[in-house]
Amino acid sequence: MKTLKTFLILIGIIVLSLSFHVYHWVQHSKGIYSRNDSKVPTGALSLKEVDRTLGCDISHWDGEIDWLDLRKKKIEFVFIKATQGSEDVDPNFEHNWLTSKNFGFIRGAYHFYDPKDDPKIQANHFLTTVKHEKGDILPVLDIEVSHGVDPDSLTKGITVWIETVKDSIGRYPIIYTDDGFWNKTITQNFEYCPLWIAEWEEKDLPTLPKGWKDWAFWQFTNAGTLPGIAGTNNVDLSHFNGDLSTLKNYQIQ
Repeated sequence: MKTLKTFLILIGIIVLSLSFHVYHWVQHSKGIYSRNDSKVPTGALSLKEVDRTLGCDISHWDGEIDWLDLRKKKIEFVFIKATQGSEDVDPNFEHNWLTSKNFGFIRGAYHFYDPKDDPKIQANHFLTTVKHEKGDILPVLDIEVSHGVDPDSLTKGITVWIETVKDSIGRYPIIYTDDGFWNKTITQNFEYCPLWIAEWEEKDLPTLPKGWKDWAFWQFTNAGTLPGIAGTNNVDLSHFNGDLSTLKNYQIQ
């Protein structure tokens, strides 16, 4: 009798095991599970693979934006290239700046820093070009090239830019950089400036440059896809480290 009961129990276990494996095989065949379940995918990804507070950054290289199409998606904020060096203005800046706000995006402007140009002139060039308003994200200093300028001079230069902008708007600007460049070329900590870190790797959290203990924005791919922006797999996408209520801490009041 005990032998029969043991045999029946074993048969039940085998049946349950087979049912489990058949079920999961069916799910895979339907595509319910995928290799793209990562919360921080890289490469060519679409919006549906991301579930955090999401934004993008654009310049004239992205062509004419279909803002109505972009507005239909979960893009909450847009960083827009404004200026570069001491003279250049992005050809699409004025249009992108005005139109993004008209379509309800939280907007921010960034300056691409040229280490060979006078930093104060660059800062004033940026401030003259960008008419910041209440609700705009704090100005951004994009520092990613040295052009042969030594680390001490480069550090002094961006300090002048940062302090000039801070004196104008009353808040420290955001710094955009990557840890590899920053750690090799900058000799001072700027932890008082919010960090927008660029790191295009599949991981849970970005690697922080020296001086920072946290990040505000994370550009996690330069190969995203979004409706409304021409081209394929070439959009810079960023997470904000918080929800929309927290984002207000990084907006001009």
